[in-house]
Amino acid sequence: MTYDDGGFTVVLDKGTLDALMVDNSERVVTDVEKMFDEIDRVLKLMGRYVCISLLQSHILTEIVPYFSNK
Repeated sequence: MTYDDGGFTVVLDKGTLDALMVDNSERVVTDVEKMFDEIDRVLKLMGRYVCISLLQSHILTEIVPYFSNK
């Protein structure tokens, strides 16, 4: 994204994660991690990422460890 670092207090994701994470292949997981890194970059300190998702099992098993490590 071309937005400045720390420019947003909230990022709203309505279905983007579900659309991008079609499976848990290495390529897909890498792309989703890049998305999360960009979200982290544009959020202000103490900003919020709000995700509306179906949380299919393959998504849940990947994102819980990702955010736990952050």
